[in-house]
Amino acid sequence: MKVKRICCVALVCALVAVSVPICSAASPKTSSNLSAIVASLKKDKNVKQYTVSRDSKEVAVVKEVATDKARLYVIIVSSKKQNATNVTGMLYDPKWSYNDQYISVEDGTAVLHKTHIVTASTFRRHLTVVDTGMVWAYKSNVIAFAVVNKIKPAKDIELNGTTDIIVYNMSTLKYRRVLKATSEILYTPVKWDKNGLWVDKSFLNGKKSVTVKLNISK
Repeated sequence: MKVKRICCVALVCALVAVSVPICSAASPKTSSNLSAIVASLKKDKNVKQYTVSRDSKEVAVVKEVATDKARLYVIIVSSKKQNATNVTGMLYDPKWSYNDQYISVEDGTAVLHKTHIVTASTFRRHLTVVDTGMVWAYKSNVIAFAVVNKIKPAKDIELNGTTDIIVYNMSTLKYRRVLKATSEILYTPVKWDKNGLWVDKSFLNGKKSVTVKLNISK
């Protein structure tokens, strides 16, 4: 699948972590296979992180393949087959979209880094975004990103601009800016639950940061 990149200013384009499956009605075979897969991953010293899909049918795995380089894999629980994706780098924090169609994984250790979105069924990268933070939406294939704008920060920081919030819809392949920062404000998405999108609003003028809630229509 051809990789799409969003471009708008700075938007160009360690440890073992486990997410507990939400689905509790898995078949005995699926449960048995999943237990065996998890046990194997825990023993593999090259496995940095892994997370189980919500339906317990797949496992996303970040595995070291060279010094300072990892690859994202997708394991099919029913067959125990491990599939390599075309995403490599300094990867961490794999996350599943709400219906397990996509996997996001972070790449890089700086505040400004890449987020790769992989289509789970094809094991191919679908989208890459340069951002400072992201969260998946609650019950939809929509993502909120913090992206750098052209506004000069009020004081010296690691970024060349401040950060707006955009939301990207995986179904329509369109994005829109929902929060515009100023020279004294940085926005970072925190979580997206049934109540709305929660965003940290940080001030560069010394004021105490606050968390704001946005109601985002899909």
